[in-house]
Amino acid sequence: MSESQSPVESEVKPESEETKKEVELEDWEVQLNQSKELGDNAFRNKDYPTAISHYTQALSLDPTHTILLSNRSAAHLANLEKSKALSDARQCIKSDPTFIKGYTRCASAVVSLGRYREGLDLYRKVLKDLDAENAIAKRGIEGCQNKIKQQHEWEMERTRKKMEARKKKEQEEQEEKEIVEQKLKEQSSTSQTNAENTKAEDDDDCGDDMDDFFSEIDNAVEETKTNPSLPTEESNTSAKPKEQAKSFQFDNSNLKSSQDQINYILQPSHKWLNLNPYHVLSITYSESQNPLCTIEKIEKRYRAVSLLIHPDKNLDNITQAELAFDEVKKAMTILRNEDRRHHTLQLIAQGIKIAKKTPIELPCTNETEWIEKNIKKVFAQVEQKRKEVEARKKKHEKREQNQELEEVQKLKKEKDFENKWKESGRVEKRIGNWRDFQNVGGSTSKKFRTK
Repeated sequence: MSESQSPVESEVKPESEETKKEVELEDWEVQLNQSKELGDNAFRNKDYPTAISHYTQALSLDPTHTILLSNRSAAHLANLEKSKALSDARQCIKSDPTFIKGYTRCASAVVSLGRYREGLDLYRKVLKDLDAENAIAKRGIEGCQNKIKQQHEWEMERTRKKMEARKKKEQEEQEEKEIVEQKLKEQSSTSQTNAENTKAEDDDDCGDDMDDFFSEIDNAVEETKTNPSLPTEESNTSAKPKEQAKSFQFDNSNLKSSQDQINYILQPSHKWLNLNPYHVLSITYSESQNPLCTIEKIEKRYRAVSLLIHPDKNLDNITQAELAFDEVKKAMTILRNEDRRHHTLQLIAQGIKIAKKTPIELPCTNETEWIEKNIKKVFAQVEQKRKEVEARKKKHEKREQNQELEEVQKLKKEKDFENKWKESGRVEKRIGNWRDFQNVGGSTSKKFRTK
């Protein structure tokens, strides 16, 4: 029996105890139990809309009733209202985090929406934290694993077909290219030279898509170079690594006046630049990678920057100061979290590694600027991917809700049509007309035989 079709929870007690309990119950509790019993009976008879109605009436008296939330979740799921079933299951878990049925209801709902990995995690949580021998969770894990495997195989097949199509397209393009080159060779040397120049320009344009995406970052690099009042990340790179390791201390010379520091934090393209919290606090990449750059020393730099840009000390430009102060607090929140700080350092190390493997390109003129630019690009790429994943997830959830709504409306129309057909008495009329026809036909044939 599947989770959505499993029997609802009941609270059956011996008749004598139940009789005594009803005397002590208040009116609203009696009404709640009656509504729950009506909902349970409707669920067993597979009349899910009626069951949902009774459960909703009971929950209006006690919105946090764990069993009622669990039962209504099962009714919603059986009625193909998957999102509502998931909402009730989550509310059930919130009401009682130890209620096993709430987790299995939630897992069934997310699995019905095609989110098999999320369902797998919920079933595993039941076995790990609540009931190691739960049969529903074990079956659910097996089912989710099979679905994930099928999904993976389908994705692999789709990727293979895409690669084959891409390879075929590349071959066709290569053949067309060879034909064009053959024609170009037959032309004069002047035409051939012009064609090669055009082809070279086209090849250069192919690799500019990512550069166009990060044009704001390039503009920010130029702005920093042309505006000497802005703090830069070069001021502390002259010291030798061994000397820094012996007595590590931030070089505060790259902290300017209050207004200059605010302009640095809110400079053009700051939404991309400030993805790196070390950048917001004017900590260079070489300082951030230093093993002696502890959280205590970062806290000191945070206090130094906060004193410079605090809105109370910049009343003439309080709006900009508040925005810059929020950016600094956001950066410090990231760095105080050990996991997020470690992830940030990994991104910085990745940017340094990429910069050292590739030649320096304009507008960068030295290795320091080239490393900084690549670090900024790494942070921007990660943020862009995060936004794309979030957008796809929202689009997928919206499509699921629309499909679910269409299914419910279709079933509702069919049921309404059937009810109207019965209420109008057309069924009885058709049966009666058929009987009259049979009677009339029989009497006529009898008369004809008699004559």
